[in-house]
Amino acid sequence: MPPTLPIELYAPILTHIESPRELARISSASRTFHGETMPHLLHTVTMRRDVPQQLTFYATLSVHPRWYLLIRSLSVRILPMRAAELLGETLPLMTNLRHLGLIRSDCPAITGRDWILPVPEKRHLVQLDSLDNRELGLGDILRFYESQPSIKSLKHSQSYTCNDVDAGSVPDHILPNLTILECDGDLITKFASSRPITHLKITLESTFAAEQEIIGALELFRSSLVSVCLDRSGRGVDREQDAPSIIASIGSKVPNIRRLTIWSDSVDVWDLWNGIDDGETLLHRFCFSFTHFHNLHTIIFDCSSLGWIDICFAANSPSEIAHAVMSKPWLKTLVVFAFLFHHKPDEQSDSDSEDYAMYRFVRASDGELQGEVVDQKELEEEWRSSI
Repeated sequence: MPPTLPIELYAPILTHIESPRELARISSASRTFHGETMPHLLHTVTMRRDVPQQLTFYATLSVHPRWYLLIRSLSVRILPMRAAELLGETLPLMTNLRHLGLIRSDCPAITGRDWILPVPEKRHLVQLDSLDNRELGLGDILRFYESQPSIKSLKHSQSYTCNDVDAGSVPDHILPNLTILECDGDLITKFASSRPITHLKITLESTFAAEQEIIGALELFRSSLVSVCLDRSGRGVDREQDAPSIIASIGSKVPNIRRLTIWSDSVDVWDLWNGIDDGETLLHRFCFSFTHFHNLHTIIFDCSSLGWIDICFAANSPSEIAHAVMSKPWLKTLVVFAFLFHHKPDEQSDSDSEDYAMYRFVRASDGELQGEVVDQKELEEEWRSSI
């Protein structure tokens, strides 16, 4: 049914509708509404399904070539054969595309030779701001990275079937404007020179490089780094050092960072100290690991190792740990300290209560510490936050 009011009154409302299904329903109401909703429908496109879905999408674009220009964000599941060829043909036509996401496929051992990730002949026709690559190894996507010097934010996590040990390095002219990087440990060791990276997250799962080699590579970005997040959790992580040693190593390489985040699960070399040192001694060692840092504002420490659990069990409360850490003279700049606190079994108020909780303590302007329980998920993306 055609609108009874001028479309100008409806258009602002469409910007607040996030559901593609609802937008599609509105689009079918009339030709006028169809024209108004298409920019919103095509602004962000996500294709997670099978080959027919992608073939239909590309066929529709070929009939309406102006729609190529409406796409600003495209996330596509990597599929081989004809769907991949069509993506290779159409991607250079999306000249207003600013974000590209390559969704992990179920296809085993997919590589850039199985599908086409195009390198535009005219390099600056497509100028991405961000790229999320969750499948292809460095050797398969390096030429595309080279064609996109405008990329400022990059997620790079190759599939388990890829092995980029011999993929070579990332030359100086590739990704020159990179400021936010979320990657596996292998990629960070491939850079031959520094980049203006301010926020860095490294995931060790399915990483072939040695942990100490990865930490050593941080020094390349010493002058620009503000935030470092190290995810040591997950299967396949070979930890060569315990958590305090890793923290000290990071501090020796990038002493001026403002935010440090460590995620670690229950398997840690630190567990070797369990039963040898008491909780108070372990806490002192944990605090001492931060002496290399000069300007820390925020520490987020999510750890379930036996050594950390011993520290928690030895403390009377979460605030006792927070005061012990934040009162150290070398941490006088520390404003926020968030950590996973493990309660003693006999402190459970009832059988349904959790045996751990994430606490965040903030130093107020008067020096007092204010603590609260926070959702762990709320802290997961804080490594990107500006201070």
